[in-house]
Amino acid sequence: MSEPGTVRDRTIAEGDNVIFRLLPRPADQGRPPNSYLLKVGEFMTFGDRGSFDTSKLIGMEYGAVIDHPFGRGQLLRPRPPHVLEVLQRGPQITLEKDQAPILYHAGISSGDLVVEGGTGSGFLTTALAWTVAPSGKVVTFERKERHQDIARRNVEKAGLADVVEFRSGDIADASGAITDADVLVVDIPEPWELVDVARSILARDGRFVALVPTYTQAERTMRTFEEAGYLVEAFEASLRHLELSKSDEGIRPAFRSLDHSEIIVMARKLDEE
Repeated sequence: MSEPGTVRDRTIAEGDNVIFRLLPRPADQGRPPNSYLLKVGEFMTFGDRGSFDTSKLIGMEYGAVIDHPFGRGQLLRPRPPHVLEVLQRGPQITLEKDQAPILYHAGISSGDLVVEGGTGSGFLTTALAWTVAPSGKVVTFERKERHQDIARRNVEKAGLADVVEFRSGDIADASGAITDADVLVVDIPEPWELVDVARSILARDGRFVALVPTYTQAERTMRTFEEAGYLVEAFEASLRHLELSKSDEGIRPAFRSLDHSEIIVMARKLDEE
């Protein structure tokens, strides 16, 4: 990160990952733009759409607009919202609207040790790794090899392989093997069963985060952790897009909206010793 008062180098160099984001056309109003990840210096083929020598990007600046086999678009420095658009989807993912409040309310920051149970496609893993980098670490557990393979490719594509440690198996396997973690995040069907696991993994001021789809699961998780002496809260995050009216008469809610996806349960560990 640049020091205050300095100018950050915005020049694209060989080996950089660059997001190419198609510029929206009038007919695309209300639709998210298509994004593609380019590895600068490689000759990339895009099926029947043609090929592209990405070495031509060397020396250009982030923000430049170019023509590409997919159309006209802008070169962007990879940032979480853009990187997530190009990752492979396997099992159900944690949406950006839920990732942001998780990172904020759990107080996750650079240098933290975060343990994750249920890697899935690695979308939340990527967001966690982006936040704790460069000095922190994410240790993520996944029982299904196919899911872990997808997540590993996604993390590598995001350029965060050095920040993430993949482990096969159940999150309960971390009990006794990992201690002093800042945050434990789980996306599993029965998170209330992890009270003892959380207590063994987390530091004295550690935070537990569970993602569940139903209110029944949320209630049971909250009651179980509260009875175990944790400070507990739960919430949902909604996202409604707005769009300009085609008749130039104001703004209105878009037809697509993201309301219920999952409930976020948070518990802060209390250690009176």
